[in-house]
Amino acid sequence: MAASLTTRPSEVRAYIESLFPNKRPVLGRGWNSGMAGEIATLLVLVDSLDSRLLAEWLGRDRLIQYEQARTTLRHQLNRREGGDQTKMGANPAVDIYELLAGCPDQPTPTASTHLHFIADPELRLSIARDVDSVKALVALEEWRAATVLAGAVVEAMLLAKLGERAQDAMDFAASKGWPARVLDKWSLEWLIQTAGGLAVITNEEAKACSLAQHYRNLIHPGRERLAHPCNRGTTLVAQAAIELLLEKWA
Repeated sequence: MAASLTTRPSEVRAYIESLFPNKRPVLGRGWNSGMAGEIATLLVLVDSLDSRLLAEWLGRDRLIQYEQARTTLRHQLNRREGGDQTKMGANPAVDIYELLAGCPDQPTPTASTHLHFIADPELRLSIARDVDSVKALVALEEWRAATVLAGAVVEAMLLAKLGERAQDAMDFAASKGWPARVLDKWSLEWLIQTAGGLAVITNEEAKACSLAQHYRNLIHPGRERLAHPCNRGTTLVAQAAIELLLEKWA
């Protein structure tokens, strides 16, 4: 299934700047009579912005201003396409440019509210974005990518949680006779066994994590991948492990 285009706010601002290079950052000039194509392109970019990101960044009042500017831009395009070459007055691209100033290119991940157990804010944000990405890949039926990423999320969550008990984890590894390695060099299998052995996760949760690991490990290059195709089932199993851990530690 093909993914739809999602434009970043920084890309919209860069495109507007490219249209009015001699007027940055004021952008006071209006549209020339032959710029219907540029207006149409800008509308495509603006219409492809993430609506959740816009609502989060702009808030109610500024979002209304943004929608007014977008409506005006569409009206101006209709006039140009209808053959109207008269002066159009205010340029709504200026309002769009200014409203998007400082806007991040990604919304706050929805999963971030469930990851407060991760103390490092950058790590928490990174994992939250990956959790949201897994959901997006599932929606697009990108089973292989979703399965791989879900396994990576499980690994990152277990690593973060065991980091709170690093010495206990190292002692557990020593009791198993495993080679001495820092935690972030451990395999997912070691993380699962240690988390289970230290009662950080239950047997049920350990089984779910092991299934996520199993399906992720089945993805190989070459002909081996043909014997172990990823599908909706493998992805949902891996995703279930994420959900169990989120519910446990949220």
